Amino acid sequence: MALAVSALFICSLAILAFLSISYMEGEYKQSIARQQYTLVSALAENVDDKLRIAQNALAAAAANIPPDKLRESDKAQRFLDAQYSLLALFDNALFIFSPKGSIIAESPYIEGRRGRDISFRDYYKETVKSGKPVISSPYFSTHNPGQPCVILTVPIFGTDGKLTAIFAGSFNLLGQNFLEDLSHTRIGQTGYVYLFDNHRTIIIHPDKTRIMHRDVPVGINRLFDRSIAGFEGSGETRNSKGIETFSSFRHLRTTNWILAASFPIAEAYAPLKTNRIYFVTVMVAGAAVTLILVWFLMQRLTAPLSVITRHVEAVPKKPGVHNLIDLDRKDELGTLIKAFNRMAISLDQHQNALQESESNFRALADNANDGLHIITGSNRLAYVNRRAAEIIGYTVEEMLFATTENIVHPDHLPVMKERTIRKEAGEPVPEQFETMLAHKDGSCIPVEVTTARTLWQGKQAELAIVRDITDRKKAAVEIQQLAYYDTLTGLPNRSLLHDRINQSIVQAVRCNRKVGILFLDLDRFKGINDTLGHLAGDGLLAAVAERLMGCIRETDTVARIGGDEFVIIIPALEHTEDLSKVAEKILAVISKPLDLKGKEIFITASMGIAVYPDDGNDVYGLLKNADFAMYQAKDQGKNAFQYYSQELNAQALEHLMLESDLRRALERNEFVIYYQPQMDLNIGRVVGMEALLRWQHPDLGLLPPSRFISLAEETGLILPIGEWALETACAKARKLLDMGLTQLRVAVNFSGSQFRQKRFVEMVEAVLQKTGLTPLQLELELTESMIMSNAEENTNVLRKLKEMGVSLAIDDFGTGYSSLSYLKHFPIDRVKIDQMFIRDVPDSADDSAIVSAIIAMAHNLNLKVTAEGVENMNQLEFLCSRNCNEIQGYVLSAPLSEVELTRFLWGA
Repeated sequence: MALAVSALFICSLAILAFLSISYMEGEYKQSIARQQYTLVSALAENVDDKLRIAQNALAAAAANIPPDKLRESDKAQRFLDAQYSLLALFDNALFIFSPKGSIIAESPYIEGRRGRDISFRDYYKETVKSGKPVISSPYFSTHNPGQPCVILTVPIFGTDGKLTAIFAGSFNLLGQNFLEDLSHTRIGQTGYVYLFDNHRTIIIHPDKTRIMHRDVPVGINRLFDRSIAGFEGSGETRNSKGIETFSSFRHLRTTNWILAASFPIAEAYAPLKTNRIYFVTVMVAGAAVTLILVWFLMQRLTAPLSVITRHVEAVPKKPGVHNLIDLDRKDELGTLIKAFNRMAISLDQHQNALQESESNFRALADNANDGLHIITGSNRLAYVNRRAAEIIGYTVEEMLFATTENIVHPDHLPVMKERTIRKEAGEPVPEQFETMLAHKDGSCIPVEVTTARTLWQGKQAELAIVRDITDRKKAAVEIQQLAYYDTLTGLPNRSLLHDRINQSIVQAVRCNRKVGILFLDLDRFKGINDTLGHLAGDGLLAAVAERLMGCIRETDTVARIGGDEFVIIIPALEHTEDLSKVAEKILAVISKPLDLKGKEIFITASMGIAVYPDDGNDVYGLLKNADFAMYQAKDQGKNAFQYYSQELNAQALEHLMLESDLRRALERNEFVIYYQPQMDLNIGRVVGMEALLRWQHPDLGLLPPSRFISLAEETGLILPIGEWALETACAKARKLLDMGLTQLRVAVNFSGSQFRQKRFVEMVEAVLQKTGLTPLQLELELTESMIMSNAEENTNVLRKLKEMGVSLAIDDFGTGYSSLSYLKHFPIDRVKIDQMFIRDVPDSADDSAIVSAIIAMAHNLNLKVTAEGVENMNQLEFLCSRNCNEIQGYVLSAPLSEVELTRFLWGA
């Protein structure tokens, strides 16, 4: 016992000594690191300051060079020779370079060097490129051939900001200058300081033969390599000569140079070796003395323990009070006996508590909702609770001493065996996992197993908590169905569609095939939904889904992505034209009559087709292009399919860009009004003009209404544009009235959407009031289809306009309803014959007859007639012979700008 305590004491003392020495050595090394890095930092800042002083002195001299001295070499030479302070600072030479890189002057002067080209030098290129002062990397001087130098440059700019010259000064790295002091700096006896750049070139070194050399290969000096990458600090390394050193590195702030200090470890750590020997000697002597004292004391202390040990060994192992030691002593041994007796009583109490705990565990385990297995060696079931047996339909007695192989489903046995092998090999295995158990009736029971280490009868065992997750699995399947399938039709939804398309693309790439994407949308589905109700609409969608599934192969996919939109994937496609047959088949099947709530319903569909890789390389591109092609099919009349093409996409893009520009055209004042005069044939004088809207597009030029009116109506922009056109035309008419042209009226066209706006009459009235134009000088041109679309309501609007005094005209007469019978029901003043009927008169007998009939019937209804598009004298003579009231066309004048109109009217 005494020997063990003594050995423990000596080991503790040795460990303490080792830790103390290690701590002192660590503190010593850190102290060296801090001191050396502080020295290097101070030297680096000193070099930085000297470089800044040299650079500032050079810049100050450059600022004082008169411009005329930069143009003549002799004057520049005299200027340099007079810079005594700079020549003392830059011991190699002073230079003035031209912007093109030739020497204008240098001091000291050397014959034959003036005009020499130095544009190949890196410091020249960097100065010209950056326009800032530059400190060069070391280079071999041509002023003093073979001498390593560093040069500082300062650009000189003229008043126009252009480079006029470069002022430079250089110093010899082997000469007596402000860097020379670094090479004489010593650390200890053999440590030294050196300077290099980030290209590994030595700039200053005690060994002059190493200057301008790159003699530290990559990988030799670890900290040297790290410093070039940006490291600053201290550490142990091995220099290029294989000597272990304590080195410090600091980057200069003014240039890409690095200042380093190298201190051989043998010299740096020499004091540590002496201290270590002294400390160990003292510790060994102290340990020897202490060991003798401990040995003596332990002999006296352990004597009473030997007595009680012999008594305890003689006490029989009996429960309760029979385990107590019946000895009465008043010394330390008596205290120990009392402590032992208290411990024996406590152990007896703990044993009773353990028996009670075990009883509670069994009651809890037998009534738990999860199965409990205790598995011992060879995977035998040493214990199972009632729930564990119920899960797989056995009794507890049937399961005891069975193995896990007897209850795990055969399909999952390989995985369980692999887990056992990995666990026995000491590899990490998941504590929680899922598997399948074999029910007594042969069915599979999915379970979640959580395992933990435990003891059973004093041996290592594994506790497995088994939970029946049958209901969870069913819920997961339902969630999967909801997440990836449409609840109405049972078809894949958008999420699963994307995954299927990606899989088809991967397969197509592997097999060098194509993938067809058919984007289908039902025609007029909204009408059926609104008429028969949503339940009927849902029934229709389910029926369409069933028909689509009957049209495709097992390898194809039909998905519903929302509303009445379906997508069909045709994978492994060899020929693109095969999709036409599929599309025709689908359209034919869908168009068959369908019984819905006892009613026979006919439905059609429009379909767009995109092909991978021709029309897209990913899911979104293919669906977007197929969707676009589908809308093209709808525009062509529905119940059709359309392949995607780049031409269609280009048209759509142009349409989109035109729409974007149209939304800003009004605020940018890009719209203009042209005016085409109208002449009264009876008096031979201009009596009116039609306002024609044009768009002065910044890129496409002047656009006629046919290029943008339909787009304006689609976007709703026709309302503000129409109001602007009306106001502009009325303002022009008022301006002409003020100029003395009192008999002119202005005719303005309106679209159906403008005419149908609720406050149309109020808007016209407000424009007339704002511009000051009288209603009698305004004529509104409407089409036949606009008036007839809602005849009763439109009649009220026309009468209100008529009551205001505004004239009303039917534009493009003959292209719509082509009937004069309805005109008597509307307060119309004039009909305008469309130019399509005028174009071929009098040569065309049919057109001549139609025009004559229109004029005659209009006159019978007390309506005036204006012929549009009159371009030649034959047409004019024909119309005069038929008593046409007015004409408009190129025979009179082309559409005119405001200025041209004013000039035309005064000329007329």
